[in-house]
Amino acid sequence: MLFSVETNKIRTLAWSCMGVLFFLQVLLIGINYFTNKNLVEKKTKHSLELVSIVAAQAAETRITDPLNYMAMIAKSYAKTESPIDFVNLIKKNDDKSLFLDIYWVEKDGTIVSTSEIDFELSEIQEYISEVFAGTPLIKYFNNIPLGQESVFYGVPIILDKTTRAILLARTTPQILANYILKDVIKLDTDAFIINHNGDLVASTVSLKDMSNEQQKIQKDWIKEQLEKETGFAVIKYKNNHGKDFFLSCTPIRDNRWYLITSIEILDEYIALSIIFAMVAFLVIITFGAMIIVIINRNTNYRYALEKTLYTDPVTGGISYTNFERLVREKLKDTKPNVYSFISLDIHNFKLINDIHGGGGGNATLVHIHSMLRKYLDKDDLMCRVDADLFNILTKTKPIEEINAFFEKFATDLNSFNDKKKDKYFLKIKAGIYIIPGDQQSLMAIRDRSNIARKMAKNQHTTKLYTFAIFDESELLRQTREREFENTMEQSLKNHEFKMYLQPKINIQTGKIAGAEALVRWDSPVYGMIQPNSFIPMFERNGFIIQIDLDLFKQVCIFLKERIDNNLEPINISVNLSRIHLYNPNFLDEFIKIQKQYDIPSKYLEFEITESVAFEQLDAMEECINKIHDAGFTCSIDDFGSGYSSLNSLGDIPADVLKLDKTFFKVDSHQKIRNKHIITSVISLAKQLDMKVVAEGIETSSQAHFLQNIECDIIQGFIYSRPLPVAAFKEFLETWSDDIFCQTM
Repeated sequence: MLFSVETNKIRTLAWSCMGVLFFLQVLLIGINYFTNKNLVEKKTKHSLELVSIVAAQAAETRITDPLNYMAMIAKSYAKTESPIDFVNLIKKNDDKSLFLDIYWVEKDGTIVSTSEIDFELSEIQEYISEVFAGTPLIKYFNNIPLGQESVFYGVPIILDKTTRAILLARTTPQILANYILKDVIKLDTDAFIINHNGDLVASTVSLKDMSNEQQKIQKDWIKEQLEKETGFAVIKYKNNHGKDFFLSCTPIRDNRWYLITSIEILDEYIALSIIFAMVAFLVIITFGAMIIVIINRNTNYRYALEKTLYTDPVTGGISYTNFERLVREKLKDTKPNVYSFISLDIHNFKLINDIHGGGGGNATLVHIHSMLRKYLDKDDLMCRVDADLFNILTKTKPIEEINAFFEKFATDLNSFNDKKKDKYFLKIKAGIYIIPGDQQSLMAIRDRSNIARKMAKNQHTTKLYTFAIFDESELLRQTREREFENTMEQSLKNHEFKMYLQPKINIQTGKIAGAEALVRWDSPVYGMIQPNSFIPMFERNGFIIQIDLDLFKQVCIFLKERIDNNLEPINISVNLSRIHLYNPNFLDEFIKIQKQYDIPSKYLEFEITESVAFEQLDAMEECINKIHDAGFTCSIDDFGSGYSSLNSLGDIPADVLKLDKTFFKVDSHQKIRNKHIITSVISLAKQLDMKVVAEGIETSSQAHFLQNIECDIIQGFIYSRPLPVAAFKEFLETWSDDIFCQTM
């Protein structure tokens, strides 16, 4: 029993010793574990701090790089005349696909964008104003009406020390995170960037692995660090899987944004050390490689951008951007009339591309460029603007030297034809503007040279070149036409286009045979505007259709009033512009107006000018037949003013032939040859059952002559000028045989 007791004691002591030893072993293991753990945590925390600082520097560099790039290209393109080309170029050269949209914003709120999505500037007006004041912008927004969170970059575009506009670029937190944090954060860390309000600007991962309570702890801690503004800070937390993590907060961008990184605390010291060493090494190598890549890319990009901006890709000469810069330098503080600006292109250059393709067109442009360089002075500036348009800045020369220059240049330019069997010639059209000083903008200078070039295109010559020197009156004419176009619609609504009526007198009976309706523009701004100042312009822009219909309506109203007052209606003719004839159903609108006022068709006549009538005889015959089918009469106006064909009269079933006033210029009817011509034309018209109206009659001798050769009707100042409606009514009431006899 004693041995048993002793045995139990020894066993108990042994177990106790074993327990103590086990406890001591566990304690030692625990001490060692926690010691190692604290060491690991300390080293992990220290490592995280180093990595965060390096990563923050790298992230800050990447954050500001796009801003620097935008500032650089805004400076290079500060004087561009095409905002849409500007923003599209930036979008095209965004090889990292960082920006979703590029905006050019004017001070008046005008936006030119690469995006079809509009947004209100009021949402970011405060920051827009700061950019216009010269402060660059990098700002996160979560409430603008674009359907997603956005980060905006913005720089001012400065022209002559004044902010002309601002350049904005938009991206998203996801795209920005991929650009900023990719290859920057390692060590299996999660990272995101927040602003001083705690908004998530960019993130590589969501916080879904954390419980709501843990997310709240973390969010509150981040908010506390932002409020303290203490710089770098670290907190320890556990995720849903019970793993320990460190969370760090590192300020970037002058404490306005913060880089938040999260890293797991590993249990194995050696593994952690190895991993950390490897990660640190990889971070350093990656960061170093990234810096080298960034430097190389920026160098190559700057070189490519400079080449794009300053070299013409077709001719190899200077680009228009570079040309603008050099021209402004030359014109700075220059004296008046020292320099001339030339705008030059090739007549019908499109045919070269159509015949020889784009390659042939480009080869021709290179040939033109080399020939120009050959004949220009060393200090002259020259560039290809677009297509076949070239701009030149040269010293002002006498007209004789200009002629000699173009003569030699055009001859040498076409010397390639000397040995060719099938020749084609390059005809030069040029406009010259003599610059009065440096007070004008380059755009105004270029526009004036372009106006002169268009004037040169209207010249007809057998030479290989034409040129024109800018005339200020042409600019005034174009400016006035633009003003007229801006007001024409409202003027029509305001009934400013008045009907004037010029009487027609039957030369055989002395009775009133009718009248021609003419339009006059009585503007409260410009006064009475003569037809030759607005009719050609309205024919070019198509507004003449509305004018003709309005005048026809006034004619119907006038006739309706006479019919309602039991007065004899008279025949009234209206001019029909050629633009109506492009529409096969043009007559429908006139018939609609005629029926609206219930005017018998026999009192209405359409006048078609000779030039229109003889252009397409088949189409004209069909058109006149439609006029007859509707009950109207038709006359050929201005006969003899162009290249009339007597033979063609037989193909035109018109009712009336109106002889142009050129037949009777300075009593030309008294010349025996002219007398025979006029007599023959009237005789021919009679044989074709056409009445004859002579226009522009001013003297009694003309009237006597026409009466003797049996002309039917005369119209001209001998009886009356075109009269406003009230004066024409008085003319109708006072006309008598006695007045007719007095004029004869």
